Amino acid sequence: MTDIKYKFAPFTKLESFLSVSSQLMRLCMVNNWKKSFCLSVGLFAILFPYCVSYFGGLSSKSFFAAIAGTGGFTLGVSFGLISAIRYLNAPREWMKYRREIGIVGYLYALLYTLSALVISPDQYFDDFPSRLLAIPTLLGIGSMAVMSVMLLISNHAARVLLGFKCWKCVMRFGYVAFAALVLRAGIIEGQDWLAWFEHPNGLPPPRFVLSVFAVIVLVARVLPVFSAQKTPFPVKS
Repeated sequence: MTDIKYKFAPFTKLESFLSVSSQLMRLCMVNNWKKSFCLSVGLFAILFPYCVSYFGGLSSKSFFAAIAGTGGFTLGVSFGLISAIRYLNAPREWMKYRREIGIVGYLYALLYTLSALVISPDQYFDDFPSRLLAIPTLLGIGSMAVMSVMLLISNHAARVLLGFKCWKCVMRFGYVAFAALVLRAGIIEGQDWLAWFEHPNGLPPPRFVLSVFAVIVLVARVLPVFSAQKTPFPVKS
């Protein structure tokens, strides 16, 4: 019996090591989700009173505008972490939160999309299907479709199945989807933005503030492509 225990001792130690490692990984993932969710709650706590003030009171419009803004800013943080590390010397360990932050932002955007269909169905279903072919609608559907694919493949199994180069290429379409949302906001509210520029009384439109942030994120991400500067550390897009 002693010999048998001795022979299987390494396997017992290996199982213990794997068990501890698995528990640590689960704990890290839970912490990542918690911090990502807390970030979104903090953003919502800032955006909600802003939207209430801009729209002149508490209403479903101000509430869901804050939800949309939270989703947009959270996605922007996820997309902008690489640039923050490169240009602002942010801690590199922030990259480990990128996936969870992006998924939380996507969920806020999805919540806003579904709520818009319920609260204002006339904006989407009147003159159907011609309304479906409108440019803002196509941009919104396309962006959410791209981000849904990103959500589905944001795991190790999909990376192995697709191959790293193909997986990375697909994930980079997220920047295209993010830019499409900025374009969509400009088409829908461009006149309101111009009116505010002409008479800048009160707060700027929430979507305008979000779009400015999104443009900064996108420009910062694209700049290295046109310069000789290389990423000083390995990152995952």
